[in-house]
Amino acid sequence: MQGFVLDPAYQASFNALTEPLDYAVAGQMFMFGFVTVVSFWLLGIAVGVVVNHVKKA
Repeated sequence: MQGFVLDPAYQASFNALTEPLDYAVAGQMFMFGFVTVVSFWLLGIAVGVVVNHVKKA
């Protein structure tokens, strides 16, 4: 069995890691990531449409 001693200076950061999950914050982070990915996807489609119009002109 192996263990370690926590430095008192790191106790606050360790306790912050063991707090329960905040679902509101998790939902906000998920939506930010989802909206970012969908926005870049739509931007790629728009750029592709413009490039295709320039090719055909």
